[in-house]
Amino acid sequence: MIDKLLITLFLSSMLFSLQAKIIIQEASYTMGDDDSKADTRNRAILKAKRDALERSGVYIKSNTTFKNGNLDDTIQSFSASIMKVTLLDSKFDYPNYWVKIKADINVELLNKKLKS
Repeated sequence: MIDKLLITLFLSSMLFSLQAKIIIQEASYTMGDDDSKADTRNRAILKAKRDALERSGVYIKSNTTFKNGNLDDTIQSFSASIMKVTLLDSKFDYPNYWVKIKADINVELLNKKLKS
């Protein structure tokens, strides 16, 4: 009975680890002429989120066709997930805003998208 429970827990944790990733990501953004400090902070956080998502997994599909002497390349990339973000640290040193986030990423959404 205990052996079955341990095996079930082990398999469940393996399945969860395939679906969820925790990524620590840093990013910075340089303030533009029309940016406020809040805008700069938000853009730095957005960049960190995007970078973390790309690190968690991106599926790239390419297709090359040659027709009537013309070469046509089509490249598609997919990246999708549910992400919980925690701001770990930030620093504003004019004109740069630096952030460090912890992204808890569930990549199951990407897996579903790829299957469809």
